[in-house]
Amino acid sequence: MPSQRAHIAGLDIVRGIAIALVMLRHAAPDIFDGAGIVGVVMFFALSGYLITGTLMGNIERRGRVDYKRFYTNRALRLLPAMFSMLLIFVIVELIIGPTGSVGRLLVGALVGGLYLQDLLPMLSYPGINHLWTLAVEEQFYLLWPALLVFLFRRKVLTKGIRVAVVGLVAICALSVVAATAVLDVVVIYPLPTTWAVALVLGGAAYIHRDRLERTRASIPLAITAAVILAGFSVMPDAKEQAITYLLGGALVALCTIAIIAVTRTWQASPTRALEPLRALGVISYGAYLWNGPATHWTVDSLGLSGWLSIPVTLVLAVASWYLVERRFLSIKDRLALQARQRREQEIQSV
Repeated sequence: MPSQRAHIAGLDIVRGIAIALVMLRHAAPDIFDGAGIVGVVMFFALSGYLITGTLMGNIERRGRVDYKRFYTNRALRLLPAMFSMLLIFVIVELIIGPTGSVGRLLVGALVGGLYLQDLLPMLSYPGINHLWTLAVEEQFYLLWPALLVFLFRRKVLTKGIRVAVVGLVAICALSVVAATAVLDVVVIYPLPTTWAVALVLGGAAYIHRDRLERTRASIPLAITAAVILAGFSVMPDAKEQAITYLLGGALVALCTIAIIAVTRTWQASPTRALEPLRALGVISYGAYLWNGPATHWTVDSLGLSGWLSIPVTLVLAVASWYLVERRFLSIKDRLALQARQRREQEIQSV
C-alpha cells in the first residue's frame, strides 16, 4: 500500500534542487565544485525545518515528545533503504573486487550503517563515504528533541528570547568551526559542528514560519537566494576554502530558508517546468543514498564519464522508492493510524 503522507510539492521541489546539485557535483566536479556543499546544506536546513515541525507539534499538544514514536518513524523512513543500499553495495564490491581490502569494505559499511562516519572519516570507504551527512542528521535527531522540550518547559521559546537562543547555539557552532579551521579546513568537513548551524537555522525557520511568510519581499529574496546558491555551486575549490566553513553553512541555510518561505505553501507545482524537480524530490533520499555507489562504479571502477552516474542513480533511486521505501512508509502510516485511534478511544473513555 503506498504511503498516505501528504507531500508538500514546494518542499519536494527544494529537495529536488538539493539532490540535483549533489549529483551535478559528482558528475562534473570541475564545473560544479561547490554544488555538493550547497545541496547537502540545503538538505540540512530543510531537515531542521521539518523535524522541528514534527517535534513542536508533539510539544505544543502534550508538553513532551513521544520519543518511541519519533524514533520508530525515523527508523522506518531511513534504515531500510540505507541497509538495502549497503548490502547490495558490499555484494557488488566483493564481486568486482573491493578497493583496498575486504576488511576496509566491511568496516566502512559498518561505520556508515551505525551513523558514525562523520566522527570516523578515516574509516570511510569510497562510494559510501557520503553517509557522513546522514550521521550528522541522526546525531541532530538525538539532541534536538530534548533541547526543544527543555526550552519549551522553561518558557524560553517565546518571541525574541528564542531568537537569542538560536543565535547563541549558531554562534557556538561557528566558534567551534573557526577554532578548528585554523588547523586544516578539510579535516573539519564532515564534523557535525561544522554544519550544526544549518540544522539550527532550519529549526528556527519553522518556529518563525508565519513571520517569514508575511515578509513582503519574500519572492525577491527567494530569487536573490537562488542566484547566490547558483554562484556558490560553481565556486572553485569550495571544500578547501576557509570561508566555506566559517560563513558558507549559515549563508546557504539562510538562502534555503528564503526559498522555503515561498515554496512551503505550494500544494502543487506552480508550473510544469518544475514538475521534474518535484518528482526528483520525492525520490531524493534514495537518490542521495545511491549517487555515491553509482559514481564510484561508473567513474572509479569502469572509468566512464561521470555524467553516466546520473541516469544510474535515478534508476536505482526509483527502484529504492518502489521496492523498499514505500513499503516501510506504509507500515509507518499504519502505526500512526493505530496510535491516533488509541488516542481517540482514550479521549472518549474519559
